Amino acid sequence: MPSLNELQTKMQSPDAAVAAEAGKTLANYYYVYNQEYNALVVAKQQANAELDNVTHNPAGVNTADALMLQSLVLANEARMKMLDGKMLAFHNSGLDITPPSQQMIADIKNLSAQVALIQVKADAVSKILGLLTQIAQLTTQVQGA
Repeated sequence: MPSLNELQTKMQSPDAAVAAEAGKTLANYYYVYNQEYNALVVAKQQANAELDNVTHNPAGVNTADALMLQSLVLANEARMKMLDGKMLAFHNSGLDITPPSQQMIADIKNLSAQVALIQVKADAVSKILGLLTQIAQLTTQVQGA
């Protein structure tokens, strides 16, 4: 991908086709950047929410899940910082910046799916605890009667 300076120069070209192509290239770069960044933000928020659920579970903490979620949060934060740095470099210099690969986007979506699976697991545990509480209450009622 050309640098920001090169794209801006081409966008000022008297040839409308050259200017339009440069504008489209820049818009596509920002689109892909924003898609990845937003996916990271959502995955991080989901992981933080699930980490909160996992670490505040009345039945006890599943350490493996908690560690996996913490590593997911840290990995997302690291990738976000790297993207911030690339965007800053792109804006402040003539560096050529390549957008994230399709594999990177697929990896982010995969991590989001993993968070969703942990949420399903936590919901199931919560329902089981609710049923066990109901059983304990019924047992108490039967023994008290």
